[in-house]
Amino acid sequence: MFHKNENHTEYRFFQEALPLLSTYFSGESVEIANVNIPAGQDSDDESLKFVDQIRFRHAIASCTSLIPIVHKIEGQVSNLTDTLRKETKGEIRGRLDIQRYMARRISTKTWPRTYPVLVTTTKPNTPENRLVVQLFRILLSRLHTNTHPLNYSESKLGQSCRNWIRARLRSEPWVDVSGSSSIQRLFLEASRRTARRQTGNDYSYLELIKFIKDWKLLGEDIAGGPSSNHFINSMFAFPTDQSFMDRIYEIWCIRQIGQALTTLGATLLDGPHALYQNRKYPIYDFELEGDRIRVFFQRSLPHENARWAYTSTSAKIRAIPDIIVIANEVHYIIFDAKNRLVTGSTRSEETYKMLGYFENFNSILKGKSNWGVLAFTSNDLFRRTLVSDNGRRLELISAHPKNPTKCGFSSDVRSIINEWLKSWKS
Repeated sequence: MFHKNENHTEYRFFQEALPLLSTYFSGESVEIANVNIPAGQDSDDESLKFVDQIRFRHAIASCTSLIPIVHKIEGQVSNLTDTLRKETKGEIRGRLDIQRYMARRISTKTWPRTYPVLVTTTKPNTPENRLVVQLFRILLSRLHTNTHPLNYSESKLGQSCRNWIRARLRSEPWVDVSGSSSIQRLFLEASRRTARRQTGNDYSYLELIKFIKDWKLLGEDIAGGPSSNHFINSMFAFPTDQSFMDRIYEIWCIRQIGQALTTLGATLLDGPHALYQNRKYPIYDFELEGDRIRVFFQRSLPHENARWAYTSTSAKIRAIPDIIVIANEVHYIIFDAKNRLVTGSTRSEETYKMLGYFENFNSILKGKSNWGVLAFTSNDLFRRTLVSDNGRRLELISAHPKNPTKCGFSSDVRSIINEWLKSWKS
């Protein structure tokens, strides 16, 4: 149903940022699936829209791949057997409980005669079937996050998926599957039962296990591994707007910064945290030679330090850079990710925006150890450096949108962070 769209120049960024991007749609339980999780510090409308879009896009793509797997499972559903003790009158319906029958046959004088029997029952309430129902509920909740007009193909397919899931939850065997548990626990139990060939339909349930891993429906620490091209292609099956791709590029840049710090010898103390937790935690928390370095996503600069304010309300002008790297709480690098293809030699509009951060928050950014980085896309390794009179630097770098072998972004970020460290250690 889904085909690769070769026109997506940002296809590379999505694929390489997937370990962080997948935190938007992995590892959630049904109990929190309907909670409105904040998308970021002082989240703007575009941030909230992105979270809804990527979860909805992931849900409809997941659903279309899950449907044929469920059909195979329904051909031979796994069951748990149980033996119940019952009484039957006249006819023996079940297996005669000989021990109980012999113990009371003399004292029992009812007519028609009653017989103690053992009745074997089957229930579909296995871990793997409960896992399917949990997936139904999670996907159903995410399919309600649609922000597209009703006449769009995404909306129509989403409605079709919602109707299919609701119909399944009301029909056998799924209507008889009861109880709830975390999807992580059910996944592990189902994996063990499938590996031991205890399901009676191991091939179909193994497909389910592989599907969950491939589609990043669990955290990386449990599922792990790279996703297939089918998954990545499916996420781009529908058109994307510019703001959606801009956010993917920002997240790609975060991962590149984390990898650069690791390459420089930093020890990861905590993280990477899920992107939807960026109001509470830094995405990465490193230690390098005794210095604490934290990487934040969509975090406000402290507004009480702003110099400019509105005359009508006296409210300070806020600033939410894309990425902030802070060392020891005093040394800053502000990254502004611009998913724009650079063809010229200068970028005055974006440069002055970054300089506006330094002007408005001069009280905390005036030192020479506070730098800025503008990250663009380019086909020719674009890079420029600006220096202020007190030694602060503003770096303009770029990433190749398609070819990693022609991209100098990683080495540029590594070099910039290394020089930044030297600027306040010397």
